[in-house]
Amino acid sequence: MKQLMLAACLLGLAGCGDGTAEVRGKVTFNGKPVENGTIVFEPEDRNGPTHGVPITNGAYQMAGPNRVPAGAKLVRIQAFGPSGRKVSAAPGSASMVDEFKPYIPAKYDTASTLKVTVEAGKENTHNFDLTP
Repeated sequence: MKQLMLAACLLGLAGCGDGTAEVRGKVTFNGKPVENGTIVFEPEDRNGPTHGVPITNGAYQMAGPNRVPAGAKLVRIQAFGPSGRKVSAAPGSASMVDEFKPYIPAKYDTASTLKVTVEAGKENTHNFDLTP
C-alpha cells in the first residue's frame, strides 16, 4: 500500500496527472536554426491559457511552470533579424544601432496555420522546419 501511495505522489510531482505536458523541439527557417525567437502554443479553440517560451539556438522547451495543457494547439513562431539598416538608438539620439525586423512569414505567426496536439503524460516533441 505504501508503495502504491508513493508512486501516486511521484506521478503527481512529475505533472503526469495534472493534464499538462512538457513540450520541446527544434525550429529552423530556410534550413537554419532560428537563433533567437519565441514560440507560443495557444488553444486551437481559443479557450484557455496560452504558453510561450524563447527559442534559443534553434531549440525550445516548455517545462516546469511553462508546461502546456493537453489538447489541440495553434502554434505561432516569431523571430527577428538585422535588416541591414541602421536606425537611431532612441528618439533624438545621434547613436545608431542595427534595425531588427521580423523574418518569419505571417503564415507561421499572426496568420499561423501550424497545429499540433499536446498529449498529457507523453513525451511531446514538435519540430518545425519553416520555409519562406
